[in-house]
Amino acid sequence: MFVMNVAKVSLMLAICDNIVLPIVVLNLIRVMNVAKVSHI
Repeated sequence: MFVMNVAKVSLMLAICDNIVLPIVVLNLIRVMNVAKVSHI
């Protein structure tokens, strides 16, 4: 039971990382592009 819960939580964290990380990276790239454009 406990092992199943740990596996489930780790799986959810892995899925969240796979979803959240690309979004954060894309937002960072977008912000950097906007800053670059506004500087020029």
